[in-house]
Parts: sequence; structure tokens; C-alpha cells
Amino acid sequence: MTRQYVFWKNDIGGAHRANDDKHAPAHLLKRIGEGSAIDDQGNVVWNGFDQFWIQRAFQSLVTIRSEREEPLNNEDASHICQLAITDAIKANNGAGPINPNTFRKLANTHAAAFYRRKDKNYFLIASLSIASFPAHSIRAGDCTVTHIRSGRQRFPLPITTRGTLGAAIDAHIAHSKYLHVKVGTFGRSKHEAANRAFTALGLLCGTWMLIAKRGSWTIRSHPRHAPLGAILPGPLFTLHEEGVTNSDDSEFWYEPDYNEDQKLFEPGSAWTAIERQRRSVFNKLRRHPFKQVAESLIMRYAAAMAVSNLDVAFLHMWSLLEAVTDTVGAKYDETIRRALWPLPDRTVNRDLLQYLRCHRNQLVHAAKSNQGHEQAAYVMKSYVDPHLFAVINNSNRCNSLADYGELLSLPTEAEALKKRARVAIRGLKVQSEIKNGE
Repeated sequence: MTRQYVFWKNDIGGAHRANDDKHAPAHLLKRIGEGSAIDDQGNVVWNGFDQFWIQRAFQSLVTIRSEREEPLNNEDASHICQLAITDAIKANNGAGPINPNTFRKLANTHAAAFYRRKDKNYFLIASLSIASFPAHSIRAGDCTVTHIRSGRQRFPLPITTRGTLGAAIDAHIAHSKYLHVKVGTFGRSKHEAANRAFTALGLLCGTWMLIAKRGSWTIRSHPRHAPLGAILPGPLFTLHEEGVTNSDDSEFWYEPDYNEDQKLFEPGSAWTAIERQRRSVFNKLRRHPFKQVAESLIMRYAAAMAVSNLDVAFLHMWSLLEAVTDTVGAKYDETIRRALWPLPDRTVNRDLLQYLRCHRNQLVHAAKSNQGHEQAAYVMKSYVDPHLFAVINNSNRCNSLADYGELLSLPTEAEALKKRARVAIRGLKVQSEIKNGE
């Protein structure tokens, strides 16, 4: 049986597993096919300026998953989609719509070829807003992160980065005190290796911040645009293949919305406790029943903590609260009810969550912020933190995020819980009797 790598995305962005085209963007495929032709040299050409964004939209509705169920990075996935589209158009002789099932079969062939490639070893050079590195090396995900004591001297930036990326990044390059780190990674392509390294950094920084900034608040009379987080990546990253020393052959990524360096995180002797807790979290993640989901939540947390626009950070945190309570696509009343479940004082917290809900609706529907956006972001964070820790620790022995969400959906009153337990026990007894033919 042929392994399936290519799926249509369902309504919440997951993979539609059924072998059908229920979620296929058939109209976009039709438009792509009808807007193409084959020239005299046998190359596919596009008619119309809208083809670029139509194909981008189409590609965003496709997900490619490895045998470990890990989604393929956007760059390699887009390339595979483009190869399949080109093959389908040539098979049609450049005329007519593309059949969704034909596309999926062709894309699956290219995906299988990609996953048969051998890994190459790379390393990513990045910088972090920390004054010291708390260990000789740290294993994060599939990567190893180490401190580079010589900074970027051995890994100069490509010539194309000099004076071309904006004043804020130029200032960072010239004056930053951020600490440089090397992330040992690997992949079938440069993009896969880089994505693995970015994942490791997000997991490490997210875990550190979850531990170090738990319950933190900042109150300013004149709020400034600064991220919620304290351990942040710098704006420049370069990827190098092991054994290749020419810096101009390296790939680089940069953050186009970068504003300025932030204050260095200097916990002093507290690093020891932070690292001890970080190792505990990583050990729990290694044997976690839904490891990939738990790690993705931590990485989303890191991304939210690194955003300097606090309205965007707030929306990231609200989205994270929906995810961690398993209420994506559900009514916000249910999100609030589940967020409240582990809290002792539900009356005050219900009103605070209703305030956050109104703040979210104001941002999304009225495109309007207010002067309290910094405190709204911190209040939002205060509800996300305990749920993230609950998922990581998994003291409730849940086997999936859906299990955790189901736990949060239970009543909070003891008598109501006891009643449900009695009904469940009676139901189990009845089903056992039916199975045994009694």
C-alpha cells in the first residue's frame, strides 16, 4: 500500500485523513489549470497576474506530513506542490482544470522522493538576548545548542546582508550584546534543517520563558512597545553546511519587523534553578503521550512572547488559550468555561476572561486598540501559563489534548462530578453484561 504524505487541510488546519477530496480547493485548481499553457519549448507558462496569489492560496490548503506525522516546512512543501501542478498541466497538454485526485497522486510521488533523500548535517548561527549561557550544551528537540564564545567572527554574514536589511538590523549587527549560539541540525534540504533548528530554539526559549516569567507582570505609566518575553532571538540567522566555510554560500533569514535589541536577561544564580526546571520539562516531553502537540504549544508561546506589537501578542495568546483548552472553532463561552475549570475563584476570573473576550473582539472586529493593551496581554498570559504547565506535567494522565479538553469540560461541582461518575460506572456495567451475553 502506498504511503500517503499529501493531504488537504481541514477546517482547523489539520490533515483530512479520509481518501477523498472533501476539502480539496477544486475551484482554485480549476483556475490554475485554465490559466496555464505550454510554450514551444515545452515549459509551463502562466496567463494573468493573479496566478501568483491563487497558487499561494492553493498551496496553503495542502499539508505534507512525514511518517512521524511532522508537517513539512513551507518552502519544500510549496516546491513539491509546484512540481505536481507542472506535471498535471503537462499531462493535460496545457488545457483544462486540474483534477484534485490527480494532483494529490502526483504530489505524493514527489513527496515520497523527497523523504527518500539522505540527511545532511548543518548548523544554524543565531543570537539570544541573554548575558550568559547556562550550560555547556543543551539538547532541544533533535538539535544541540551551544554557546559560541567568539561570536560571529568565524561565521561572518553574507555580503548581501550588509547595509540592505534596514537601520534596526544594521544597528544590531554593529552594536548588539546578544549572545551567539550554534544549533547543530540536519535535514534532507536546507529548509528542513533550518526549520528543525528554529523549532529547537523556539522550544528552548519558550520553556525558559515559561519558567522564568511565570506570573510576571509589568506596569508602566508610559507603556512602550516591548515584547512580553525576556529571552528573545536576534533578527538574523545563517545556515551553514558542515565542512563548507565560505560565508557567501550560507543561507540567511531575517526578521523584517525588527525594532531594536531588548534588555539582556541576566538571572544570575537563578539560572541554576531555571535550568533544573528546564531539564525536568524536557524529560517529561520525551515520554509525553502527545509530545508533538505539547512542544508545538510551547513554540507558539515563544512566538507570542517575542512579538513587540502587544495587540498581536494578545491575539497570539488568545489563540493559544483556545488551542490548549481544545476549543478551536468552538464558542468562546466554552473557551472561558474550560479556562476557568482549574481556578479556585471562578467569579472574578470569569469577569476578567469576559473582559479579555471583549478586548479580543474589539481588536478583530473593530480593528481598534486601547490604552490598556499591555495589561490585557499580561492578563491573557496569566491564563495561558497554568494550562501550559498542566499539559506539560500531565498529572491527569491524559492521552491527548482532546482528553485534557474533555477534562476541562466536566462540571466543577463535586456532587455533579460524583453523579457523572455513578452514571459512567452503571454504563460500564451494562456494556460489560451485553458483551458477556448476560
